[in-house]
Amino acid sequence: MVKDGILNWEVPHGNWIIVRTGHRMTGSRLMIAQPEADGLSIDWFDRRGVELQFKHFGTLLLEEAAKVGAKPAYFCDDSFEDGFPNWTGKILEKFRHYRGYDATPYLPVLSGFIIGSADISDRFLNDYRKTIADCMADEHYGRFAELCHQQGLLVQNEAAGPSRSGTICLDGLKNLGRSDMPAGEFWLGPNHEDQNTLTDDKTYGVVQARFRTE
Repeated sequence: MVKDGILNWEVPHGNWIIVRTGHRMTGSRLMIAQPEADGLSIDWFDRRGVELQFKHFGTLLLEEAAKVGAKPAYFCDDSFEDGFPNWTGKILEKFRHYRGYDATPYLPVLSGFIIGSADISDRFLNDYRKTIADCMADEHYGRFAELCHQQGLLVQNEAAGPSRSGTICLDGLKNLGRSDMPAGEFWLGPNHEDQNTLTDDKTYGVVQARFRTE
């Protein structure tokens, strides 16, 4: 396919479906943020995201603390509140690194097509989800820990699973393995943003407990 979008292809005989796979900005924003911290989502599966945050925010905190002769003991990476990421610009490179084969022929599976057989397609999806989990553990949580340790800081995070993103594939143990001080959280109430649902007069059958084992 050339730059203007024209596909140059000598089409063999038969019935064909052309599936174009790519990526672009979606406009996804943080789901919970202070007004001054609101903004577009980062690429959670590429370390450049956490490196930029550390450079422009973490370093600022260290510099301000140093002005009064202080230094934080650790940095905290709070719970995941950022939708359903499932892609990164380097996904093919990362997939080959973690799984050992080329994902390109199987990408139509992500659009609902069966490649080879249902069993083969399911196995690819399992590998894809594991790759996303590995990227999150190494590129985000692992790289954040490295940056903290380079500054003589410990790292604490709530990393065993996202509280809102039921479909993102994370490996809680791997994520927590990148933390010096693993932490957890839980919410009581069917809607934890509504304070009226957090009342003592509701039975367990009404009050929803959402636990993350960390």
